[in-house]
Amino acid sequence: MSSTITVNITDNVLPMITCPGVAARNTDANLCTYTIAGVEFNPTVSDNCSAVNTTYSLTGATTLASPLAPNSIRSLNGIVLAKGVTNITWTVTDASGNMAMCGPFAVTVTDMQTPVIVATAPSGSFNATPANAAALTIGTATASPAAPLCDGQYKWNHPTVTDNCMPLVFPAPAMLTM
Repeated sequence: MSSTITVNITDNVLPMITCPGVAARNTDANLCTYTIAGVEFNPTVSDNCSAVNTTYSLTGATTLASPLAPNSIRSLNGIVLAKGVTNITWTVTDASGNMAMCGPFAVTVTDMQTPVIVATAPSGSFNATPANAAALTIGTATASPAAPLCDGQYKWNHPTVTDNCMPLVFPAPAMLTM
């Protein structure tokens, strides 16, 4: 007489996942974004039995979900984050369908690059008396009256401004009256 014994082995152990912590980065030079380099924001994952599938989700300033492909480990290497706060959540699933998550953790991208401002020379007319002689300086441009300044009007256009995080907003053209 023979007998058969069936033993079912079930993996009910969750995979392990650890996320990096909160981070702050400056925008890349001459850009209004930050490009993730290497594995700096990738989680550490492990499982007791089998390969794992790791996916991510980005919300906030940057919105993106990783593509779904079985048995793969995703990386954020090369992902471009917009200026502001992006929240990153990682999910790991093993071959038995056990799932674990970590996050969200925040990555704040800040614009620390100063704008470049080029001033334009003022133009104007003077009505002057010797008692109030003066010169007007705007940026690197200086206007001096032919005669001492008493009253007059200078007009100038907005300076030329460039910035890695455009657009910049300016009020109406400036005018200085003396």
